[in-house]
Amino acid sequence: MAAASSAAPARHSCAKLSVPVENPKAVGSGAGTVFVKATWLPSRFSLAVTDGAGAWVADA
Repeated sequence: MAAASSAAPARHSCAKLSVPVENPKAVGSGAGTVFVKATWLPSRFSLAVTDGAGAWVADA
């Protein structure tokens, strides 16, 4: 029989953010949209951010 885990399950929040850019049609200006996913754990959280071309993760 497996032991029951006392740890709370992770919770997730997701958001689509529209970031204003000076000239959205300019080469290299970057897209004006990023996606953020937050994972909430009992003693910490993690953020994952992407603009579709690159991705970044931060643990706190």
